[in-house]
Amino acid sequence: PRVVVGGPRTVILGFATLYRSYQLAQARQSFGLAENPETIREAYRRAAENTSALSQTHLEYGLLLLNDSPERALNELTKALSGIDTGEIYLALGQSSKSAGEDESALRFTEKGVFRWPKYFVGWEQRLHYSDEANRAKILEEAKRFLNTEQHAKLAAQFDPR
Repeated sequence: PRVVVGGPRTVILGFATLYRSYQLAQARQSFGLAENPETIREAYRRAAENTSALSQTHLEYGLLLLNDSPERALNELTKALSGIDTGEIYLALGQSSKSAGEDESALRFTEKGVFRWPKYFVGWEQRLHYSDEANRAKILEEAKRFLNTEQHAKLAAQFDPR
């Protein structure tokens, strides 16, 4: 008996993967080629509209939309969660949720981001910004385990009410 490795299905799956990667590469290259920011957004939008777009495509497009369109950014970043589980995406989801007026979601996503990147100063800063003043002392104490003395002192100076 003859064993066939691959076949039409493998070719189709391989093409789909290459095409998704190609679209993401095209969107990334638009940063260096396009003078108009709208051209960059359009390249990412086209890549993200692909029903099998890479999670990284949704992440990068969501980050690009973060300041101008937090609701759309939230949608793209949520799609990216299907394949990415890093502090970056959760912190971005926190920012887009906050901008969209979803304070509880913003804090929840930010806490997940800090959990994944516990030594990331900016994550702690974001968490403290989004937290109630009553909880800040506890959060600062928790941050002490992960940040160096200088970073912790900077957070304390910014957020400690004492």
